[in-house]
Amino acid sequence: MTGTLAAPECRRAAREARRRRTRLAVLYAALLLLAHAIFGRNGFVETRRVRQEVARLRSDVAALSVERAGLVEEARRLREDPAAIEAVARRELGLLRPGELLVFVRGSSDAWGSTAENAENTGGDRPRRTLRTPEGLTAENAENTEGIDRRER
Repeated sequence: MTGTLAAPECRRAAREARRRRTRLAVLYAALLLLAHAIFGRNGFVETRRVRQEVARLRSDVAALSVERAGLVEEARRLREDPAAIEAVARRELGLLRPGELLVFVRGSSDAWGSTAENAENTGGDRPRRTLRTPEGLTAENAENTEGIDRRER
């Protein structure tokens, strides 16, 4: 009788062992699928990285579009407006009209122009350049010439 009772218990134990192995195999497969879904080639991490890259590129495109619009407008002004050409020639090439003075001011605040603009254009410590016509200088300004180097072109 002990043999007949042992056989059903053995079968039950074998069945439980198979179920346990099946559960472990399914759990292992589920963990593999989860890992692939998170870290795989098209997984969550990669999708998030690509979305961040797309957002950065869209921001770059928007900034470049604004810059392009400004350049298109500047090109239009340079084609159509002689004053714009003159302004660029004065700013970038340092050109003067006949009779204008180029005044270099050392170590003082710029009374005629934007100090921040001049500091940016000249690197901060270098003398600031200010264009003024001779008519623009008053007697008071002309007398106070200490630290000013004037050259007429």
